[in-house]
Amino acid sequence: MNEARGLWRAKRIDNGEWVHGVPLQHCDGDWQLISGKVGAMAIQTIVADTLGECTGLRDKSGKLIFEGDVVQTKHGRLCKIVWRSNSSVNCWDMVPLECKRRSPDEWDLWDSKNLLVVGNMYDDPELLKGADNENK
Repeated sequence: MNEARGLWRAKRIDNGEWVHGVPLQHCDGDWQLISGKVGAMAIQTIVADTLGECTGLRDKSGKLIFEGDVVQTKHGRLCKIVWRSNSSVNCWDMVPLECKRRSPDEWDLWDSKNLLVVGNMYDDPELLKGADNENK
C-alpha cells in the first residue's frame, strides 16, 4: 500500500494513454504528471478531467483502485469510487450506480477481497448508464 501513497493517474493529452505519477498544475492552468526517479523523470501533459488519486487499496486481483474506477462488489453491485469532501467529512466513498440506496454490505466492502475493478468512468462510460445525475 505504501507504493500507492500519493500516486495519481490521468490520460495523456497527446495519445490518450494512462500515466501514473504526481500532478503539477502550471500557472496557465495546464496539468502534467511527473513520474520516475531523479535523473530519469518523465513529464506528461494530461487531460485534467481524467486526473484521479489512488485510494491506496487493491482489488481482489491485486489491481490498484483509483478515483473514477468502477468496482463490482461481492454482491454484484456496481459502484463508482469518489472522494467526498465537505465540512463534516473527507473520505473515499463508493456510489452505487444502479440506485441511490446504499449497499447492505457497505461497511465490509472496503476489504479488497470484496471488490473487483471492472473499468473506469472515462474508458467505460457505458458502465455509468442507468446511474442518476447525482452519481455521474
